[in-house]
Amino acid sequence: KGCLTSLPNQIITQPTALNLVAAVTNVACPDDSTGQVVLSESSGPGVYQFSIDGINYQNLGTFNGLPAGNYTGYLKNGAGCNTSTSFIISPIDPLEASWGTIVQPLCQGNENGSLIINVNSGAGSYTYSLNSGISQAVGVFNGLSEGAQLVEVTDASGCTIQIDTILDFDQAVVLSTDSTKNIFC
Repeated sequence: KGCLTSLPNQIITQPTALNLVAAVTNVACPDDSTGQVVLSESSGPGVYQFSIDGINYQNLGTFNGLPAGNYTGYLKNGAGCNTSTSFIISPIDPLEASWGTIVQPLCQGNENGSLIINVNSGAGSYTYSLNSGISQAVGVFNGLSEGAQLVEVTDASGCTIQIDTILDFDQAVVLSTDSTKNIFC
């Protein structure tokens, strides 16, 4: 009638859960696509594929050229297991600048006008360039004559903003008389 055999007890264990980690680099400037995420699996070695849209998978977990926004990273392994994690590539505050002081030239042709620029936000140190000239570390420009002035401010992240104004000499002093009186000698 058949043979009976016994097998030793077998222990079946659950595989280690997948653990998807997202290391984010935020965008450098507002409205650009310099964000990056590096997705990695931290529970152990294996063959993994990564995606940020759940459709297109790749073997490497690095995704570049991302604008600021909310994302989901996806991970799947060779056994068909998968997981996901949410992450945010954050925007930065826009670089903002304004005129601190504008001094008009005293007379036509004089080069005694000046401009002072105030930077209200942005990243780190700043450089300033007047009318596409050589950049400088201070937002003060002296020795200016009348005419259009364009200042470009660049912050440590490479973000730029331009502000402009027109310098116009102070109008010449005009003397006038209210009455005329003849003097006889």
